[in-house]
Amino acid sequence: MSTMRHEMKWLSLALGVMLAMTGCEKKKPDATSKNTTAVTTPKDGAANNTAAANQTGAATSTSPTLTPEQLVKESRKYGHIPIVGDTDRASITTKFENWKKAEDEAKAKEGIGAKLVAVPEGATVTIVFGTWCSDCFREIPRLWDALDQVEKKPPFEIKYIAVNEYLRADRDLTAMNIHNIPTIIVERDGKEVGRIIEQPTTVVEEDLLALLAGEKKGILTNTPALRQRYGLDEKK
Repeated sequence: MSTMRHEMKWLSLALGVMLAMTGCEKKKPDATSKNTTAVTTPKDGAANNTAAANQTGAATSTSPTLTPEQLVKESRKYGHIPIVGDTDRASITTKFENWKKAEDEAKAKEGIGAKLVAVPEGATVTIVFGTWCSDCFREIPRLWDALDQVEKKPPFEIKYIAVNEYLRADRDLTAMNIHNIPTIIVERDGKEVGRIIEQPTTVVEEDLLALLAGEKKGILTNTPALRQRYGLDEKK
């Protein structure tokens, strides 16, 4: 029995590393991935993927090779069942202690709140993210701290849409063109101004401010593969 426990513990840690390495990009679904209903998970939420990677160190060299579909199934056995669909900040931090800890520790740039509260009114900010995603875990708590610096109700609306590991929610997101997360979309008058994808060009709160203030538009990302995909480094 002790040998079995040891093997299960090793597999849990190894899977955490592999999940962190896959990134927050759309995975090809299998026949069992149609059910996107959120399921109750242990209180600690299991799974800051980055932390798992740090704890296991060189374990990746002997980790089993799994397809993305197998990886999702196995990772869920050992902890993290993501929130799926419309949600809010309180729901995230209440369900997952690691997100609550990140919320408490994240630090945005000082003075950003006064700038955010001064942007023109009427924008909608839609944050598409995954509670399982290391990029989201890095960027969203920092954005929360920026919003906490706003001393009154911000002049823009914020919506959260949580997705599973296949970037699926409880409704069709095809029109939103989501391929990587986090994707933070800024809209005015029903039209998209721009979006921040995966890694911001500076820091997430400054990129959001630039879109809300009209100083920038279009796709903002510092992820090399995405910059190449969208032709952002091409000379004009």
